[in-house]
Amino acid sequence: MTQLTRILFVVPLIASLGPMTIQPLWASAPSTPQASWNNLGNLARGDVVKVVVSRGSAQRGVFQSVTGDTMVVHFPTGDQTFERQTVTQVLVKREGRRGRHVLIGLLVEQVWDWARALATMGQPPTIGAAEQWLLKLGDFFWALG
Repeated sequence: MTQLTRILFVVPLIASLGPMTIQPLWASAPSTPQASWNNLGNLARGDVVKVVVSRGSAQRGVFQSVTGDTMVVHFPTGDQTFERQTVTQVLVKREGRRGRHVLIGLLVEQVWDWARALATMGQPPTIGAAEQWLLKLGDFFWALG
């Protein structure tokens, strides 16, 4: 197969990876304090949270409830109410995404292997710059896992 045929296999593959890299950038848009406080309503009672207050201290506890101006968190010493003005950050422990990253890496590597096999049918194996870049991309996703 010619170089043009190889390009026709590689370019759509690279173009399909574009949305995966742009989506996290959209998700990182800054939010207003009101919107951030309203997001606490999405927490379930019993979620483990870390509350950072304006004095800089952080406390780990179990989320109980939230109202317009206060948040209640349970600690081993008892429930504590935090005023909205004193809370700078609330962090929630969620499940990791390691397995998903491993699967993405395997998928990228498998698709690359298929595209390379189709592009080089009947030719001696060679690796070009685009193929090396895609192999490194597959290794990157593998390392994320």
